[in-house]
Amino acid sequence: MHPDNLISQSEISIIIQGGILNSSRELDSDFLFNLNLTLKSFPESEIIVSTWKTDGVIEDNLRSTYPGIKFIFNEDVGSISKNVDGVNVVSNVNRMLVSSLSGLRHSSKKYSVKIRTDSYLYNDNILLYLNDYFLNNKFLNIDSVIRQNDYSVFSRHLINCNLFARNPYSQLPFLYHPGDILVAGLTKDVEGFFDIPLADENIFQHCKSMMNACYMKFVPEQYVWVKNLERSIKNFTFSGNFSRGKGEVERSERFYINNFLPLDSASLGFVWRKHKEVYFNKGWSSLYQSFDWIDLYSKYISKEKCSRPLIWYVRALQITVMKIYFFFRTQLLKLPYVRKVAYRLFVKRGS
Repeated sequence: MHPDNLISQSEISIIIQGGILNSSRELDSDFLFNLNLTLKSFPESEIIVSTWKTDGVIEDNLRSTYPGIKFIFNEDVGSISKNVDGVNVVSNVNRMLVSSLSGLRHSSKKYSVKIRTDSYLYNDNILLYLNDYFLNNKFLNIDSVIRQNDYSVFSRHLINCNLFARNPYSQLPFLYHPGDILVAGLTKDVEGFFDIPLADENIFQHCKSMMNACYMKFVPEQYVWVKNLERSIKNFTFSGNFSRGKGEVERSERFYINNFLPLDSASLGFVWRKHKEVYFNKGWSSLYQSFDWIDLYSKYISKEKCSRPLIWYVRALQITVMKIYFFFRTQLLKLPYVRKVAYRLFVKRGS
């Protein structure tokens, strides 16, 4: 229960985007489990499911079973793919963009929370953070959040589940890489985040560094954010992975702290099934944590000394170990046969 002065569930739309069928083209039981849990956690909110056109019987059954939920059945734009150095690389970024934007355009509420059909909200803790920031301009221990106009894209920050908001100083040093799994805030800002041109095969390219190799010039999270920046910031350009320099890293950090507020899944009462079942909850050390945001805010905006928690130093050691591992792994991936097998076995994008 929350006090009366908090943003209420009835002021929020929950947009659930993505596929709802299993591999047999039947209604996915996991999706129904996720939907029911989210509905139980937000009984007073507007719930919108934005997915793909399917069998008319399935569509009718969903509407009759859940009369209070808005179901949107979009034309499936499909995935995009390209053969890069003998590897077939696939991305579902356009599916994510179309289903997210379509759902958000049907929102009738001031605030929206965008999640995926393979995820769920098991409590309404996110209301506490929405209230703190949007009613009191607070985030964690910052009592009055200041923004830098030159680096601000949205009218207010977006709350950003930190899966996968990459820290550019980690073993996965991607720039301009916020998470897109859960995004929440003013509906007009969340909608704007996904209202960008669809991607084409130009996002694919074999980009290499001493420590990493990637088959995408822009991975989906980067593509979405870079397109927002190109639209909003005069003369903004970013050449993609792994273009890097001290100034580029600083620019990436400034744009992140002025537009996103990172929170972990537990704080948000959120579960993304794929992170556990496919990625095995790996990669914590590569993500922006809330204490990173506070650290960067102190560095770039408040100019006040910030003490780092012990976990920051523990993570730094872990990152060092992971960087050594990634260096040797990258050398192995220079062998074409190893590269093909590894991509087939371990890369989950597009799946």
